[in-house]
Parts: sequence; C-alpha cells; structure tokens
Amino acid sequence: MLIVVVLLLGRAGDYLWQDRTFLSSQRPSTQIVDRYGSLMRFLPNARGERQLLLPEGEIPPVIEACFLAAEDKNFYLHPGFDALAIVRALKTNVAAGKVVSGASTITQQLASMIVPSRRSYWGKVGEVFHAFLLETQFSKKAILRAYLDHVPMGNNLVGVEAAARIYFKKGAAALSPAEASILASIPKSPNRLNPATGDRARLRQRAEAILAHSPYAKNTVDLEALLLEAHKGDLFPFAAPHFTERLIRHGLPSMEIVKTTLDLDLQQGVEKVLASHKERLATLGATQAAALVVHNRSHDILAWSGSLAYGEENLGFNDGVTARRSPGSTLKPFAYALALERGMPTSRVVQDVLQKFKTVTGEYEPTNYDEKELGPVPLRTALGNSLNIAAVRVLQSLGIEPFFSFLKRLGLVGHDQRSADSYGLGMVIGNVEIDLLSLVEAYTIFPSEGRRKPLRLLAADTPSLDAGDDVISAGTAYIISDILADPAARTLAFERPIGRQIPFPIAFKTGTSSKFRDGWIVGFNADYTVGVWAGNFDGRSTDSLNGSQGPGPIFEDVFALLHSAGGPNARPQEVIEVEVCSLSGMRPGANCKEIRRELFTQKNMPHPRCTYHAGEGGHTLPAEYAGWLTEREERGGGGNYRLSNAIAGRISAGGGSQHAGELLVIGDPDHPPGQNQGCAAGVKILYPLRGDHFLAGNAGTVRVKLEAGVSEVYDHVDWFLDGVLLGRVSRPYRLDVNLGPGRHTLAAYSPDHCGDRIAVLVE
Repeated sequence: MLIVVVLLLGRAGDYLWQDRTFLSSQRPSTQIVDRYGSLMRFLPNARGERQLLLPEGEIPPVIEACFLAAEDKNFYLHPGFDALAIVRALKTNVAAGKVVSGASTITQQLASMIVPSRRSYWGKVGEVFHAFLLETQFSKKAILRAYLDHVPMGNNLVGVEAAARIYFKKGAAALSPAEASILASIPKSPNRLNPATGDRARLRQRAEAILAHSPYAKNTVDLEALLLEAHKGDLFPFAAPHFTERLIRHGLPSMEIVKTTLDLDLQQGVEKVLASHKERLATLGATQAAALVVHNRSHDILAWSGSLAYGEENLGFNDGVTARRSPGSTLKPFAYALALERGMPTSRVVQDVLQKFKTVTGEYEPTNYDEKELGPVPLRTALGNSLNIAAVRVLQSLGIEPFFSFLKRLGLVGHDQRSADSYGLGMVIGNVEIDLLSLVEAYTIFPSEGRRKPLRLLAADTPSLDAGDDVISAGTAYIISDILADPAARTLAFERPIGRQIPFPIAFKTGTSSKFRDGWIVGFNADYTVGVWAGNFDGRSTDSLNGSQGPGPIFEDVFALLHSAGGPNARPQEVIEVEVCSLSGMRPGANCKEIRRELFTQKNMPHPRCTYHAGEGGHTLPAEYAGWLTEREERGGGGNYRLSNAIAGRISAGGGSQHAGELLVIGDPDHPPGQNQGCAAGVKILYPLRGDHFLAGNAGTVRVKLEAGVSEVYDHVDWFLDGVLLGRVSRPYRLDVNLGPGRHTLAAYSPDHCGDRIAVLVE
C-alpha cells in the first residue's frame, strides 16, 4: 500500500510540474495585420500549428454554452471526471469488445493535451487521476479557458479563437450561436468535421444537435449557408506576399500581433490595378510591373506589390520593389537639386549641345532620347523634358564625386564597392543599379521639405520623433517639386500627358533604361509618393517601352485610388519669384521681349542683366554655341539667333581649309599658347580627348573628326598635326583628318595664337 501511495505521489508531482509548464508556456502563432488590424498572414508556430488565445476577460457566453453542450454538459458539477458517464462508456466498450467511447470530460481532455495517454483502460485511469489534480489546482473557468485555447480545430488550427478567425473571419466573441455550434462540433473529429475540408453533411447534423441542446435551441438559421461561407476562399490569408515575406526574412518582432503600416484595402486595389494592365504591358514587351505607395508625413508604406501576380508565371515570385535595376533618368532631379544647393540659378540656361567627355572608362558622348540638340535650354525645361546632354553638363559642373556622395547620403548607391569614377558622368542618366524601394524613399525628400527619413514597414503607437536628415533646403525641395509638377516644362518630351485623370496636381519624373529594359515613374504630391516599375525580371528588353507609356498609366490609376487633399506643400518663405528673360534666364533688360517669372532662393539668384539682348533684334548667343548654330543654319533653322562678337565674313565657308601642309610651330610645343602667353580667351579642343587611343583600320589609318570650342567667336581656327598646318576653318571649327600609326600632337589656335594642344596615339 505504501508503495502505491509513493507512486501516486510521484506521479502527481510529475503532473503538477507539467501542468504549470504547459499552461505558462503558451505557443500562440504570429499574426501579421495591416494598420487597421485586418489579418494578412497567420504564421505557424514552432510546432507547425496556428494557435490563438482567447482575449483576456470573460469567456464568450455563446462559446461556453455550445462547447459545454457538445463536450461536457456536467462540467460545473463533477470533480474533473464524470463517474456515471464512465460507467456507461465501460458497458458500451465491453459490449463492443473494444474501446469505442471514452466519456472524457473537458478537464480530462485538457489533461490528455498536457500529458498524452495511451488509448487503454490504464491510460484512462491515469487521465482521470490527472484531471482530478487539475481541478484541485485551477478554477473551472481557468480549466475551460485552457481547453478552449488548446483544443484541436482541424487544419492544424489550435484554439477556438484561431478557428473563429480562419473559418468565419471574426473573433470568437463575435460569433453567432449557429457559428459557435459549428466550431463546437469540430473537436470530436477535427479532420472529418471542419468546415473547410471536412464532411459538411455530418458537420451540419452535429451542429444542429449541439444547437438543440444549448440555450439557443430556438434560434433558426441556415447552417448550410454558414458552412458554405466558411468553406469559401483560401483557408489562410496570404495578403501582400512580397511585403510580408520581406518582413519574415528580416526578422519579425517577438509578439503575437505584428501591426504593419500597410493599408490592406489600398494594397488590394493596387494589385487589381497592376493586374488590369497585364495585357497592355504585354503589347509593349513587358511581362512584369511593381508598385509602391508611401504616406509622406509618416513615411509609412501603404502598399507594396512586387509583381503582377505572386507565382511562377513570368518569375512572379521575384520582388520588383527590391530588385536592383537601371533607373534611367529618375536620378536627374537629384543632380539639379544639388546644383541649386550649390548656387546654380534656377533660371540658368544649360547648353544642350553634343560633346564628348573624357572619363576613366573611356570617351563618353551622351545623346538625348530623340537624338536632337536644343542648344540653349532653361534649367526648368532641361529637367522637365529630361534632356540627357543638359543633365550630363550639370553633373560635369558639379563633379562626379560630390554627386556620388549625395546619392550615397540618400541611400541610392554605396551598397557595393564601386567608386564614383566607375560610374562616371553616366551616373546621372542611370548607369547605376537601384531598387524601387530606395528610389521612392529618396524622392520623399521633395514633399518632406528636404528631409530624408527611412520608410516604415511596422506601425508604431506614437509618431516617430526622428526629424530626419536635412539633405537639401526646403526651398530647393519646393523648387524641384514645382518644376516636376509643371506641365509647361515637359511639353517637348511627353506625347502622352500624365496626370490628366487625377483631380489634383502631382509632380513626377519618368525614366527609361538602356535598350528599353526598364520603365520607371516616381511622383508625389503633399500627401503621397508613388513609384512604379515595368519590365521583365529576366532582363530582356521590351518593345521600346518607356517610363511614360509603360508604368505611366499604372501610376495614374494608383494615384486615383488615393484620397488626397491634393496640391503641393506651402511655399517656404525663402522661395521668391523674380522676373527673368525667357531666353537667357538673366534679369531682363530693355530689349528683352519675352519675360517669365521663376522661383529662386537667395543662394541662387539670376545674373544681374541679360547679355542675349544687349542690342535690338535677335538673340545673341555666347561663342560656345558656334558649332550648334552653324549646323542649325545649314539646315535652314537659324531663326533669330546670332553669335556675340561675330566678325563679318567667313574664311573657307563650310569647313574648308587653307595653307594645308605649311609647317608652323607656335610657342613651346609642350605648352599650348593659351596657357603661357597671357590669353584671356582662346580655343579648346573638344575632340579628340587628351590621351585618346585609336586603332588603325585596314588601310593603315583612322579617320578622326576634329572639333574645337571657342570662348569668343573667331573668324577662323587653325588646326595643326605634329606642327604642320592641316587647315584653317570657320565655325563650327571642325575638320576631318586621317591619322596613321604613332603618337601625334594636335593643336588648334585662334587668330591671336591662343589655343589648345593635345596628344593622341594610333595603334
């Protein structure tokens, strides 16, 4: 007898320890919800189960009534086991010759969950003993709550709360008696009696019986309709898959409910918009697109759709929001912003004329999208129409390293070990690789008064106190925004206007990568920033898709979903309007016929007086436009332009030469006269570039087009090869020459012997 007592006490100690451990170490699953609490993902716990606990407080009466009617109508009367039920079950089992009824109370079922027992008589004895011990430790309500939190509900769901949210899309407290009776039917056979995959006929019969024995017996309801509703759709939510997968990969916080910044209704709207453009994009050779929506004031990500559809088709598992691609011209606003910060007048006229540039990776000659040269172009027009040549000239004036550092500060470059020189001047027109997430974050500096703040994926109970990093002034941010929102500034580039369907003004910039692989558009107003990418995940080129025609219509449709007061931010006090000459961008003089108003800050005010209209009639251009104007005149399009300080009469019009072959060495061969003879101005060789290497062709020579630029207009320029006069040419000061193998010295001089000298090599 003593041995039995010792064994029982030892067993009781084991049970007590396991009870405490089981009930104190809950294993609820993680729910990822949107900013309003809508469920987006329900992740399994370490045991592969999806479990939710009932909220603290009273157990929902309808849940308690239905589960007691189904499982244990004498729950509040017995000490953990029902002796009469056990006797009835014993008779039934003896008659059947096997165990067919267990007569387990709710307390016994909980005991079996804590310490699983074998399906035998001795196993049942241990279960009864364990149930009795549970009743001595915990209240009836605590036992019932623990049971409801751990009862299997089919499809690896554990707990009534989890089942309610998955089968009926609501919490257990919101269930009707009929819905509660359906859930109370499941524990008898979770695999066969669940609404999603079980036997609906048997489930309905059991639910009807439970409802009849509950306090809600008089409730009449169509159980079949409820079962069909519970069976409809995907069992587990899988919303915003690219967004939630990123959260999971980067580590979720240790909490039962992870509240994100996403707006699920908007997310689903954006996904529908993307899907609606699938066929249209296919006609342009694009199979994928991605979109991102950000709330500017909070920097919350509201929608994140990484592909047209999450799946195998067209590599849809890839995430276009985080994939690095060439951004095309979308980086240009940052170059112009940095230029304004460094004092470049907003009205500056930029030289949109072809030129070759020397870089560490070789020669670089940018061209515009339409392969045209526009000559003198206002900064507003250059940015609005996304002119490549003008943007490269702006970057050249800034310097590659400062612009690279600026992009790095914005989080756009620096993710690898590449240097600024490795990108070169092409950085401003998209030879870097950037993802849509980083690009949209960078663009938020414009509606955020120049401050950069990281985008938020997880919601916070209180707004962030981080004021952000002031990367540009509020004035510069406002001026760039104004240019990007100005329809008149982009009339040359956009055959299809963007934003006509949106009832409020928006600023935007498009981009197209080389060989039409990618189309981009990023835009904003005071409230939201939206970015869209379109292309192919396998890197194939599209059929001439550009940022306007590819992602542009998607951008419009997404912005149309947003409820916005519209309009730009209020103009900062530091921004003022000043009248300027429309042609020169300088303060207007008496002869300036066309005048416009432009925005400035004190750091980048316009030139004091216009030099284009010092005299009456026509527009007098600086000498650097000599070549461009000559070609324009030869095509019959000179218009009212003329060159400053022009000398009447041409020598060898059309680029001919005189005195070819004459040996003429001027000054020290190692130092161009323009550097050592006190020249205030002179000639600069634009092409070839200093130190260029050429390969001779089959004829043993290579043909090179010599190009010179001038600081003032000269009657002629003399070209020399190895000290021998090649020719004397008038504007545009160009001459073709055949160069043989070896090292050569090329020189170009003005009539007053001011000029430039370079060395090239032909191999």
